[in-house]
Amino acid sequence: MTVIAHQERPSRTELGRCLMESGALSSDWAPAFAAVDRAAFLPQVMWPFIPAEQPGEAPHSRAVTVDRSTDPAAWYGYADSDLSVVTQWDDGAHRGDHPGTVPTSSSSQPSVVFRLLAALDADAGMRVLDAGTGTGETAALLAHRCGAANVTTIDVDPAVSAAAQERLCTLGLYAEVVTDDALAGRPDRGPCDRLLCTFGVRSIPRAWVERARPGGVIVAPYGTHLQQPAAAAPLTVHPDGTASGPFATAVEFMKPSRTARCGRTPSSTSRSGRARPERPCNPTSSPRRTTPAASPSRTSRTPPTPDPTALRLPGGTPSPIARGRPYGGRKSTGRASSTSKALGARGTP
Repeated sequence: MTVIAHQERPSRTELGRCLMESGALSSDWAPAFAAVDRAAFLPQVMWPFIPAEQPGEAPHSRAVTVDRSTDPAAWYGYADSDLSVVTQWDDGAHRGDHPGTVPTSSSSQPSVVFRLLAALDADAGMRVLDAGTGTGETAALLAHRCGAANVTTIDVDPAVSAAAQERLCTLGLYAEVVTDDALAGRPDRGPCDRLLCTFGVRSIPRAWVERARPGGVIVAPYGTHLQQPAAAAPLTVHPDGTASGPFATAVEFMKPSRTARCGRTPSSTSRSGRARPERPCNPTSSPRRTTPAASPSRTSRTPPTPDPTALRLPGGTPSPIARGRPYGGRKSTGRASSTSKALGARGTP
């Protein structure tokens, strides 16, 4: 197990305390938090999103420019906050220090990251596929817990992948970094025990279900075209090639926006819609409960909180997603889907 040495900062210590008290950071993930410093995965110039709830702010969240070379105190303060941080605008075409037009890669709120990792239930020795590399921080956390040789992370953007790989290697965490379509699930590799998606999806790709071994778990922020808030859906893969699971915590992530695959240059005309910046909220808030009829097959196993609604593959159109105050965001990765697809048998192609 690799331990990353870094100088402990009071603001980072306070972040860890808040995450533990809120329940976002569990005791089994605390060693990974202590070893993997988020600041090591952030660029010199970054754009934290300031929540609109702060007094005197505009009605919407806004991005602010923070440069480590000119204001290191503010830079580390934001790095150690439970705020999302944009790390790339406009698919890398943006130039200058001012915020760009469309955020296309970001560092998620730490509270969101650790809630998704808790839902993933990964452990030492498990093979994990991380769909949506972003800064590489999540891959580092997984590498620390499961072993770097067991972690593969995929992103469609070559520049994002290269930067993440450099950071991981600098810190001695040699996870496999691949530039490719994350929705394809790296079919040339053997089955994985866990698959974590860190961008919003409108359907679960069949390739992910086929990529995970029976008994494996897929965690993805799933939503529909009818609303922005999504819900993290931990799905257990069954021997018959199906997957099922309950909705968990409410999240908001960037949606896939690129039609180009690896090796093809993305352009602004390839977007099916803009990726929305994440909207931070109280990480302890839970989604509003919904009351659709429960699936008989899930009655005995569905947890009482935060939401009893089950998502099942196969099973036609999914039940309504629990609506709550969304938080979190990450790389907009993979193919764009021009039409809404219901979750069908063995996922959607």
